[in-house]
Amino acid sequence: MAGEKENEKMYDVSALGFGDNVVDKYEHIKTMYPGGNCVNFAVYAKMFGAKRSAYMGYFGNDAEAEHVMYALDD
Repeated sequence: MAGEKENEKMYDVSALGFGDNVVDKYEHIKTMYPGGNCVNFAVYAKMFGAKRSAYMGYFGNDAEAEHVMYALDD
């Protein structure tokens, strides 16, 4: 398809990850990794060619929640 990178395929698939989100936080190296099964599902669906992909769930009101939301916006 026009405008796609070589070897990338888009599939007429919509994916919705509905549920939890988490952050793996490593204080000793000041690093946080966003994730959770539902978040990972939505992200990987998009990475592997789904035309539409989204995550739906609750977020907290702390720095960790902001980190996950920022990562999903990216």
